[in-house]
Amino acid sequence: MTIKKKYIILALLINFSVTFSFAGPATIFLKKRELMVGDSWSSRPLAVEDAFQNLVKYDAIWCGQLITKHNYPAWELLRQRKPEQLLLFYFSSFTVQKGNSFASFEYDYINQYHPDWLLQKEVKLEAKNPDMRIRWNPSDPSHAYYDRFFIDVANPAFQDWAADNVVRLIEENAASSRFSFDGLALDNVLLDVWVHNISKRHPSWKYANKEEEWTNGFLEYLGKLKQSLNSNGYLLVVNHTLDYGSNRDGVDWTSIIARTDGLMDEKALGITSKKFFRENKWLTSLQHHEQILKKGLIDWWYCHPREDSRFTKRDFLYFYCSWMLVKQDGRSLFTASRGKRGYANSTVPWYSEYELDLGSPLAPKFKSNNCWLRKFERESLVAVNPNHSTESIDLPKDETFVDPSTSQMFKGSLSLPAQSGKILLKIGQGEGKRRE
Repeated sequence: MTIKKKYIILALLINFSVTFSFAGPATIFLKKRELMVGDSWSSRPLAVEDAFQNLVKYDAIWCGQLITKHNYPAWELLRQRKPEQLLLFYFSSFTVQKGNSFASFEYDYINQYHPDWLLQKEVKLEAKNPDMRIRWNPSDPSHAYYDRFFIDVANPAFQDWAADNVVRLIEENAASSRFSFDGLALDNVLLDVWVHNISKRHPSWKYANKEEEWTNGFLEYLGKLKQSLNSNGYLLVVNHTLDYGSNRDGVDWTSIIARTDGLMDEKALGITSKKFFRENKWLTSLQHHEQILKKGLIDWWYCHPREDSRFTKRDFLYFYCSWMLVKQDGRSLFTASRGKRGYANSTVPWYSEYELDLGSPLAPKFKSNNCWLRKFERESLVAVNPNHSTESIDLPKDETFVDPSTSQMFKGSLSLPAQSGKILLKIGQGEGKRRE
């Protein structure tokens, strides 16, 4: 099967356009940067060319319709000059909100014709009574998500309706936004752990203690969405925060990536940067991401360095360097916010390390003195210490390296603090060189 939209894939490493085959090796050639909310990069009063110069830095955009509504001329220019940029339509996988269908299925339609599709606190409650439904935020009526409800995605009737309507919603929004999208960015893919948590609040709801039934139903739903999207020329990229190290971890991961074209992970190194994984879980996470890449899918990290300036850059480098250990040219994407998870910050910061031209990876990651390293072109190194203690690593003999983030020089060896990462450029081999 071939994706129809000719502008979805335009190889950045060669000079002619290619198509995307789901059966063979992927021919997506992306780099590693993404814009999440960044209205400030494109909204007025920026001049069209200024907005374009900001947006052109990025290779993929997750929340496309949240941004394209601003400064249409800049986005039109971007589509003309950079047609290979991946523009995804953001969509909530199994929630609807009263009075707001901007990024979900229509609440009014489901509420009127299929209220049984909305999950109830108990089986056989009055389906049309909102107070009987499971809310996203049940405790605060003033909260924006108080009237946000969960859909029973394991219901086969809903699955078939959703598969029939998801393309319509993308294309209707594309018409109003004046742009076509390359695929769906599907958020809130929550499986057995979510069921367990809901069951604590509502022990008599439909899927209480039925984690496997819910998970299997959700996976069936994803499969139907993917089939519908792919047959109409769209990709499906999902956001799922897996419970690394759990009994379901490997099973869920394998099942999800069999039903998607890519996966975004907000928990690649831990729940938050205040509680990073220990080495074994850290390594398990990296192995999962390597599995995605081996299958030719898009692998997208969305990380959250702490907002406290004492930790922001250190957290960022730990995330970014860990990602660099497994990144693969053409399929790997990376995003880092500043602050807590969610939308606490209106924009995604631009880190100067994105502009360092390290070249392509020369070989897979390797272990040295309890740390992990990877060699890149232009004789550059990326090093990560996932342990809870400082470790020393040996550098190539008689060679001097510089840390471009701090300008500090190293020769012979260096000490790497606990749970930290570092980029090293060999002196005389492009130190400080930036991407064009």
